[in-house]
Amino acid sequence: EAPNKILVCEPLDDNLLVLRGVRIAVPESAGRSVRWLGRSEGISVSVAREGTLLIQGESGVGKSSLLRTIAGLWDDGVGS
Repeated sequence: EAPNKILVCEPLDDNLLVLRGVRIAVPESAGRSVRWLGRSEGISVSVAREGTLLIQGESGVGKSSLLRTIAGLWDDGVGS
């Protein structure tokens, strides 16, 4: 599956953050292939303006890449 660009838009309603089916594509160091981060169905979550979100996991699973995606610094992948 080839990566597209993750659609970044303003959250709806009273949510601070909404992710829908986000999968992040990270280029492999040895060429043009990509490694996909996240579950095959993508990451979906809503965080209310007064809410909090804990992102945890083992080294290399994509925590920092997810934060870069939320910040709009990384947009290779699928979802919104």
